[in-house]
Amino acid sequence: MQVLNSRFKFPLRALVRWPWSARSAEVAQLRADLAHARDAAAEAQRTRHACLTRTTHELRTPLNAVLGYAELLHTEAGLTAKQAHGLKIIEQAGHHMLTLVDEILTLSCLETGSLVLHDAPLRLPTWLDNVTDFVRPQAAHKRLVLRLDAPALPNGVRVDAQRLRQVLLNLLANAVRFTDEGEVVLRVRTATGPAGMARLQFEVADTGVGIAPQDLPKLFRPFHQVGDAARHAGGTGLGLVISRQLVRAMGGELDVRSAPGHGTSFTFTLDLPLAVPGAPPATVSEASTAAATAPTS
Repeated sequence: MQVLNSRFKFPLRALVRWPWSARSAEVAQLRADLAHARDAAAEAQRTRHACLTRTTHELRTPLNAVLGYAELLHTEAGLTAKQAHGLKIIEQAGHHMLTLVDEILTLSCLETGSLVLHDAPLRLPTWLDNVTDFVRPQAAHKRLVLRLDAPALPNGVRVDAQRLRQVLLNLLANAVRFTDEGEVVLRVRTATGPAGMARLQFEVADTGVGIAPQDLPKLFRPFHQVGDAARHAGGTGLGLVISRQLVRAMGGELDVRSAPGHGTSFTFTLDLPLAVPGAPPATVSEASTAAATAPTS
């Protein structure tokens, strides 16, 4: 015991003499500095978001004018093949720029937590037909089969249709881009969910080149693209990042399964309020469910 007392006597005396009041003041100052830095960073982020909002609005206005006049010129008689081709390039470039503007603004809203979902009644079967029809020309150009497999859906749900459409179109466009032969499928299944809710399981699957296991963790990094660089033309590396965050905002989680040479599958599940509780399920039209977009030779 005497040995222990002698061993700890001087350290204990040192602790008694430690300037705890000074240290407490330093800790308090450090906490104040950290809080100030946090507030300054938040203010800088809000300022950046406000600047991006104004800038994207200013960009969108002239771009819409360019696209509107290009569409009007298409109706003019006597256009040469060269002029028609030039107008098509103008439209493609304009739509691409609008997509970039919208992606940057959406990402900024997600980062600042200012994104607001606007849920409204949606007739899901008809709406899914329209979503797949939007990607049909790109699939047909590559002679791919595009299928909508969505039996026994609820007639109506409440959801932010714009944001859900943004997710599905991004996943479908990526699937078409990375598939050279075979098919791209949008599957929607209904599972048992809470009362008054529709539990919908969405899947976009393809028979494309697939993704290497070491690249899977990189998929959801901003401005990061994986795979063949030649397939990245027109992409920003933001689509999957935005899609995952939008799905999370709607209460789901975007997952991916893939293997090189065996295609890729993106899935997520959402619990959506029924727009008409108790209504019988509807089935997407048979033609849309089984239709192929590969053109005949």
